[in-house]
Amino acid sequence: MSEPVSPEAGRQAGDRKGAVRRQGAKPSGGTKRKGAATARVQFHLAVQVVERLRVHSALSHASDSGVVGGILLAHLSRFGKGRELFPAPAVAPDESGEDALPV
Repeated sequence: MSEPVSPEAGRQAGDRKGAVRRQGAKPSGGTKRKGAATARVQFHLAVQVVERLRVHSALSHASDSGVVGGILLAHLSRFGKGRELFPAPAVAPDESGEDALPV
């Protein structure tokens, strides 16, 4: 049989109250993301639409949410009812020189 080990046996000389501290550990939520406020919305889309969205976002190096947000904003800015109530979004030109999705 092994002998019982006292709690002091695992402590090193400089430790306070025997607390184990991990080096480099950061508290969760330590950094805040800056940018526009977001809201969580759930859409039910056809399987083919989701597949095309994932391929497009992967090739664009963008998140699915970012791509969908850009598409919806562009469409609603041009064709949405009540679009005169919102300021016009800033638009970045794409590689062909034509206007692309809003930024």
